[in-house]
Amino acid sequence: GGDQNTARALVGLQQEILPLTEIGRRLQADNLEVQAAVKELQQAGQQGLTRDILADLFIKYHEKPAVINAVAGMVRQGLDYEFFAVISKRIEQAADADKPALSTLRDQLLEIVKKIDEAVKQQMDQARLLLEEILRQPNVEKAATEHLQDMDEFFSEVLRAELQDARKAGNYERSGRLQVVVETLQKASAPPPEYELIEQLLGVEDDAGVRQVLEKNADRLTPEFMQMLNGLAAQMESEGAAELAARLQEIYRIALRFSMEQKLKQ
Repeated sequence: GGDQNTARALVGLQQEILPLTEIGRRLQADNLEVQAAVKELQQAGQQGLTRDILADLFIKYHEKPAVINAVAGMVRQGLDYEFFAVISKRIEQAADADKPALSTLRDQLLEIVKKIDEAVKQQMDQARLLLEEILRQPNVEKAATEHLQDMDEFFSEVLRAELQDARKAGNYERSGRLQVVVETLQKASAPPPEYELIEQLLGVEDDAGVRQVLEKNADRLTPEFMQMLNGLAAQMESEGAAELAARLQEIYRIALRFSMEQKLKQ
């Protein structure tokens, strides 16, 4: 919801109470292992992630169900026929004592892939039903606007595919209605105007330039803008973008000072 202060407080509370119970300690340990595995995955991705490297990662954490589930969900597209051929080859080459564990890992991954695909199919089917419901309405734009909160990446994928199919088939009436949905979704997902001003401020190299931009946009320094600027700085800090977070915090301080000066003049 953008309330970074409450979010940080809740994270702090979570970290305090997790060690107090057995299940909390287990969750905490699982979380640390998942973070370590994800970091390894990201590093491998920077160097060039192959199916062999992916197999190595799963084998390393084969006794950690939480890690296996988390990583499998992130790399589902890589868990294809060739990947399982790599795993099968590893099983053939493994010592007899290690074969059962690797076979169990392969079965676990196959089951995870099956569940992921079933869930995706279910969500795609639901998205398709929603799209058809919107298209049946007399006012497509109004119907699409009313269902914006129900639209996710699956809906966007279905929408893209249906529009492509309608155009290929020469169904101009359907493609026109689908295009209305596309435009409604694009309009709703466009960044708020406050982001444009933040980008301008980030594009200025020194504090004097920041102040000049603020002077030209004094009427846009609303409480909502200030909250967004501060929240964005906190978000960047939590995501590890320390340099950007520091610059946003500095811009926020300049903007806050400028805003207070403007109010004193009134």
